[in-house]
Amino acid sequence: MLIAIIPLLFPHQASLSLLLMAMALNGAFAAVGNSSWNSWMRDLVPQDRLGSFFSKRMSLTTALGIALNLAAGVYIDHWKKLFPGYELRGYSILFFLGFLAGMLGVYFISTIPEPRMAPIEKKTRFVRLIFRPFKDANFKNLIMFLGSWNFAVNLAAPFFTVYMLKRLQMDMSFIIALAVLSQLTSLSFLRIWGRFSDRFSNKSVLGVGGPLFLLCILAWTFTTMPEKYVLTIPLLVAIHIFTGISMAGVTLASGNIGLKLAPKGQATAYLAANSLVNSLAAGSAPVLGGKFADFFAERELS
Repeated sequence: MLIAIIPLLFPHQASLSLLLMAMALNGAFAAVGNSSWNSWMRDLVPQDRLGSFFSKRMSLTTALGIALNLAAGVYIDHWKKLFPGYELRGYSILFFLGFLAGMLGVYFISTIPEPRMAPIEKKTRFVRLIFRPFKDANFKNLIMFLGSWNFAVNLAAPFFTVYMLKRLQMDMSFIIALAVLSQLTSLSFLRIWGRFSDRFSNKSVLGVGGPLFLLCILAWTFTTMPEKYVLTIPLLVAIHIFTGISMAGVTLASGNIGLKLAPKGQATAYLAANSLVNSLAAGSAPVLGGKFADFFAERELS
């Protein structure tokens, strides 16, 4: 969503370039940390409790994120009223508070015990290390599934916000309310999916969540007939509710499968290869989606 609306929020080329550079640096450093974090969790969390543990963790982070997003929105609105013309300073304060919260998180992470790493029998070249997961049949299938899934999701999903803003002429506050609704339903179902994944299997959760999400994507085509109509708003509400339910299951189950399939002592290379393919798919899909949007914007069916 953020990628698609950035040009609308930052029309000036210089500001847009700096913002994109900052996001690229943030993504680069986050990728380094995520690779270590994923392999760490693979060795730290018991395999039979992955569902309950990560569902609880995702529930807490989602709940906190909803509260902080709403608080930040209220803060920015009040800042603009109290200090018109100084909006950037308000955002700077938010960024600094985010930095302090991040450093506090680093401190708490440093207190977590780290299991002893398996001794290295022989040194392996970096290229061979990265390509090793692709020789594992099960893990290669997982990479292919997650890569195609992330490509499909990011091909259209980031542009739904632009669609609601420009095509449906909706207020940003209502769009944010729909996003919060989706997060709340995701939050309420994370624990349920976690219990299902531990009791049955992660593949069972994927078998329900995946098709449900694709049906939500299909339902967007019926939000206009061909213009807004009486069922547009109820349909958008239903779409966001079921999107939150399905994404909670898919995110939890796919993450758990990756952790379980990554061999102990080699999890870093396996999970890094998985993240690499997912990032390439998720990064290229919005660009291609934007090209499609520009192409079809000048054409119509008759």
